[in-house]
Amino acid sequence: MKSKTWGWMTAAMVVLGAGCTPEDAAPPVWEVVVNGRLSGAHIELSGGELIAFVGDASDDVELAEAVLRLEPKWMHPELADGFAVTVGDWQEEHRRELEGTAALVGRNWVVPDSLRGDWALFAELSDALGQTTPVQTVHFTFDNPGPAAFTIDSLQGLATATLPPVPTCQAGLPLNLVGDVFDPDGLNAVSAMLVGADGTVHGTWEWDAPGGILCDLAEVDLVVPEATACTVYLQVLDGSLRSTRARFQIAIE
Repeated sequence: MKSKTWGWMTAAMVVLGAGCTPEDAAPPVWEVVVNGRLSGAHIELSGGELIAFVGDASDDVELAEAVLRLEPKWMHPELADGFAVTVGDWQEEHRRELEGTAALVGRNWVVPDSLRGDWALFAELSDALGQTTPVQTVHFTFDNPGPAAFTIDSLQGLATATLPPVPTCQAGLPLNLVGDVFDPDGLNAVSAMLVGADGTVHGTWEWDAPGGILCDLAEVDLVVPEATACTVYLQVLDGSLRSTRARFQIAIE
């Protein structure tokens, strides 16, 4: 009888002990501050200004890694308010391995003067058990006087002010851009290209009247391909031989 009682006590201890294993630990937490603003903020910056990130992390088990990603919002259309053209290709990723149950993560970037449009900074934190925090996000709008200015007023007859971040276009019809490219330094070359999700180039166009400061995008002669989606690229070489690339995405039906 004694041995049976002891067996029940041992089993109960195992069950109680299982409730205290690291698998039941809380996920990591951190407070993210960028340029003195908390996660969710929208910050406007220009070229040469600083993005200053600080994350104060803690956990009840060992921390593992902090990952910071800075990407244009066209990569994340669910974050955008509506259709917009992004100028420039800036992307950054910073990974830092962490030790202990508390860490202060700091990282600075200088905004390039080749950008216009909306970007987002994503901050992720994980611990030794693989638990993660919800992604912390800070939004940016960059506005620089240097790059060529791209203005698109309508697409396939629809005003861009009414379009979603990824507008839908009809396959087989002209892209039918209405807008312009402007650069006070002059425009040595302007080109456009349709690129599918798999990297296939479905069409290219080059401006045949370079030399002025304004290019009318109504001259772009491109037909929307039979594909599921495309990225529209607009490339400019200005009078000071500075290259600028803008882009936006379209869905196709």
